Amino acid sequence: MIEENNEDYHADRSHVSASMLKTFRKSPRLYEANYVTETIVRDAPSAAMRLGSLIHCAALEPDELEQRYVVNKFDSRRTKAFKEWEAEEQREVISDSEMETAKRCCDSLYTHPHIKAILDSDGVVEHSFRWTCNDTGINCKFRPDKLFVRDGQTVVVDLKTTADVDSYVRQSADFGYHIQQEHYLAGAELATGNSRLDTMFIFAVVETKAPYRVRAFQYDQDSSHIASEQRLQLLTDLAECIKTGDFSEDAEKEIVSISLPNWEKQQWLQNN
Repeated sequence: MIEENNEDYHADRSHVSASMLKTFRKSPRLYEANYVTETIVRDAPSAAMRLGSLIHCAALEPDELEQRYVVNKFDSRRTKAFKEWEAEEQREVISDSEMETAKRCCDSLYTHPHIKAILDSDGVVEHSFRWTCNDTGINCKFRPDKLFVRDGQTVVVDLKTTADVDSYVRQSADFGYHIQQEHYLAGAELATGNSRLDTMFIFAVVETKAPYRVRAFQYDQDSSHIASEQRLQLLTDLAECIKTGDFSEDAEKEIVSISLPNWEKQQWLQNN
């Protein structure tokens, strides 16, 4: 277990995180540009990402909230007084509405009995873990939002914010959250010594707008098995790319056939 800030964790390219593995799943070339040649310049965090970080802090590290964030009390950010104050302020400046949203999200999280139990349990929050995959030799890492052992069982928690919990479920596979779950479970098994059967992964999801609905999700056994196989295949393929230095994709070597969307075909047939 390593205590380090989030920036240092993400800056480390020597170990593969779940997000890096999901990037490789999307495109080996994209992985290469992000983490090998580093030709892609990272964008500044979006408003949604900054709000998500605020909610994480409020829910998982409430004692740190006032040390990291300060609410803007100025009527306008364009004034000289605000700019001078902001330049001297060491904390991240947020609005009243952002703080209110964070508080409402936290209140909603505590209405879910299982998530409440998770938030109230003693554990490590935002700590980094590193290990080497025995099957592929790839150095791996993960940084769970929260990890603790309760009644002999390891519990790994990832807190996610979303505009709509129903969309979250529909899009979770596209976002590779099943790969993330298996990557975290593999890391937790080595970090705690508990077997995969004695380790539980929970997605705690909360909406960032009214009615601030909350859900606790985990992939079922069949999905977890498939995701575990997919993760191992991704690590195997990544190990080969790293070994050869070749991150090319199959589509680069052939002519790819594409098709119009079905709705456009149907519309044409109906009108002609």
